[in-house]
Amino acid sequence: TRPGTPLPGKAARRPGLGAEVAPEVQPPRALLHFDASVGKPVEGSLLRSGTLAMFDGEEMQPLTVLIFTNGFFVVAGPSPDGLGQASAPSLHQSFAWSPFAEVRSFEGDPLNGYLEGMDMPATHGDRFCKFALNLFAQNAGFVFATCGSEASAERDSWVASLAHALQSFTKALFPRFTLSAQPLPAVPSTARRLLAGYLLRDEGRGMVSVPYCELHAHDGEIATLVFYERESCQRLLGRVYLTAATLISHLPDKTNCFQVDGAYYCARTQPEKELWHRALNNIQVKLLNCAPMPTRSQLKHWRRSVAECAAKVEESRASSSPPRVSDIKAIRSRNGTLVGAAAAASAASCSPAPVQAPAPVQAPAPVQAPAP
Repeated sequence: TRPGTPLPGKAARRPGLGAEVAPEVQPPRALLHFDASVGKPVEGSLLRSGTLAMFDGEEMQPLTVLIFTNGFFVVAGPSPDGLGQASAPSLHQSFAWSPFAEVRSFEGDPLNGYLEGMDMPATHGDRFCKFALNLFAQNAGFVFATCGSEASAERDSWVASLAHALQSFTKALFPRFTLSAQPLPAVPSTARRLLAGYLLRDEGRGMVSVPYCELHAHDGEIATLVFYERESCQRLLGRVYLTAATLISHLPDKTNCFQVDGAYYCARTQPEKELWHRALNNIQVKLLNCAPMPTRSQLKHWRRSVAECAAKVEESRASSSPPRVSDIKAIRSRNGTLVGAAAAASAASCSPAPVQAPAPVQAPAPVQAPAP
């Protein structure tokens, strides 16, 4: 069973040890959710294309990579950059983005020695600069490399392009909202709210839900992360009980993701991720120290501090975040799949009918950063 809050219909577990409990409510009818599996059709605008070396499970192969709004194509064929011998007929395959992903550079071997001694397609002393796209929620990844005298700068440029595409795609999955630290007067269940806002949640097999999440102040030995269908908080979906032993993981700094009790969550931006992680850690510190239940005055003070941090996050998002992707539209269909507005005509025109291309290989798990 995948860790995380069981939505209605799934078995509940006992509270008190970081377990998760779903209240007995009717199945949600309007919870936003998407199919973001790696095999979804790639579509949208062509953002970048070029030749890279890609590890196919056995060796580094020259491929043309095309970055689109919601994923990328790899095309095996003639290599214009001299990254090896030209292949025969062009072959291509597409891979869709996941919000639970990370792109990062490597100075060493990203496969922990697997590439050591391998016959790399670099010639004349050309240097390979490697980077990886890690789909950690799907336990898969891709290793790429640039080559030549400008390999390091070229790699940095590709990493920036991939990161920007992932950030734009992730932001497009969220409804418009503002982080909140104040409870809703007409909804008693929000009385202990410290922080609330939408988060993406990995539901397994490529499915992503978008619950409205609310972190409650601790009460005794337990704090609570509550899930609602919408920010009106009228429809309760479930909750996660947090204890001093609950695992709260800070994933790499360049992602919007974090883990709570083994379940992946993704915030709209990196600063929002940092705010959620900080709030969760602060609550856990109080649980570790057996702090008494906060008074109304203390709750008011904590909310004021959270609200000040949230305001700074909102200012940062408004001034520096990428614009909402216009051609993905994030149309929410009845079956919960993510439907784009444009077809990948550019990729289709540059290659023939799809056939099997190098499959994604196992990527190393993200290195957990130390807790702040």
